[in-house]
Amino acid sequence: MKILLVHNFYKQPGGEDTVFKNEKKLLEENGHKVVTYTRDNNELSLLDLLNAGFSFRTYRDIRNILSVGGFDLVHVHNTQFLISPAVFKAARDEGVKAVWTLHNFRLVCASALLYRKCRTCEACIKDIDGKGPDYGRALRGRCYRDSFIYTAILVNIHEQALKAGLFKDLSMICLTDFNKQKLIEGGFCAGKIFIKPNFTWRSAFKGTEKIIPRTFIYVGRIEEIKGIWDILREWKKLPLGYELICCGDGEIDPSMRLPNVKFLGQVEKDKVLRLMSRAQALIFASRVYECFPMTIIESFSVGTPVLGTKQGNGGTLLRRIYSHGRSESSAEKLIMKDITELSDRVLSFRREDYSFDKKALEDYYPEKNYEKLMSIYREIQGNL
Repeated sequence: MKILLVHNFYKQPGGEDTVFKNEKKLLEENGHKVVTYTRDNNELSLLDLLNAGFSFRTYRDIRNILSVGGFDLVHVHNTQFLISPAVFKAARDEGVKAVWTLHNFRLVCASALLYRKCRTCEACIKDIDGKGPDYGRALRGRCYRDSFIYTAILVNIHEQALKAGLFKDLSMICLTDFNKQKLIEGGFCAGKIFIKPNFTWRSAFKGTEKIIPRTFIYVGRIEEIKGIWDILREWKKLPLGYELICCGDGEIDPSMRLPNVKFLGQVEKDKVLRLMSRAQALIFASRVYECFPMTIIESFSVGTPVLGTKQGNGGTLLRRIYSHGRSESSAEKLIMKDITELSDRVLSFRREDYSFDKKALEDYYPEKNYEKLMSIYREIQGNL
């Protein structure tokens, strides 16, 4: 197959960028011809924001690429802000089918997180007639960056696309059944929504590194919604012999700079995996649903257990992986306790007590993921 992969990089690197690169590599290694079209928000200007509802540059660029012929599919990842939904009209006008992987909840929530004012929020998924989403409510709440202007830009992007029918009959890929359900509640067609999780490569670090006793790791942005402040408040209760390594960018509250916590900032992927493999466990404490927490799968790929919360997709993923050999209730007891009990769990933690369901993990490695991706591609093309 010949596939055009489309992705808009954010200013700060994130999980969506990793997935885009992983899927490009996966397709190429399986013999497919892959052409990429990417933009980077570090190029973003005020004029670009004003044109974010429909980028004529994107429309022209995509049509020019597709006009050479031979493309079987356009697979879009992120479109915000430089690419815009114009990519879908360009594909349609060139007669090439498109599919969009949704890495967040932005189609039904301006913040993309279903989270507002320190709690879960699903207010905008449905409008007053139940046909949703209600973008006007997001505007009134200044849900994106707590800014009326930025929220208005996002609302305009989606409202323009809906009015122009750019999402009509568009195939979409959700990462979990939970995410798909939220889109259906928002009025999107269930029959056009496929489910395929993200994947990670089998790690060369598994079983090769010496585990450092009493060392734990957190990987993610340093911000409140990721639960890092909850972790650190509990970490204060631990003896100095316990160490937490934090990998990720963000502002650090001076009161949270503890002698037994190391903030390493943004760390290269291979180094993160090596640090994970040496740790007793990964700490996952996100306050939001998360669309698909890659750090959990990456931790399992190096053989490192995860201590996490019940919240959203992270909790569902952990319950599935830890279901082997024990009932769900006991898995909940061992793994899914509230973050307020973190210090007690860390003190009593023994890595050897945590076994994974190897069969369940296979779904998050390249081989099965590729099979699922090809199945989706064939169905979109109508080659059942």
